[in-house]
Amino acid sequence: MLLVKLEEEKDMVTKSGLVVAASFKQDNLKSGEVLDVGYGEPNALNGELIVVPFKAGDIVMFQDRTWHDVEDEEGNKFALLNYKQVLAKKE
Repeated sequence: MLLVKLEEEKDMVTKSGLVVAASFKQDNLKSGEVLDVGYGEPNALNGELIVVPFKAGDIVMFQDRTWHDVEDEEGNKFALLNYKQVLAKKE
């Protein structure tokens, strides 16, 4: 499992000056920074631990609504998701 701080969605301004609202996204992708990583999971064939291939500080992308919402007492929003749900890691 990964604990990810969700990136704020921001409006985008095109080169011609057209403002595209953050709520109008067609790709349904979310991204955020990995804050914490679980231990992994056992391999179903031999029981060995499969290590999570991400570390704290990585920026990852995943599909919208593939996680559990988590919010702290200050109102910060986080995502708790399985590492298999990650589609890409930004370099």
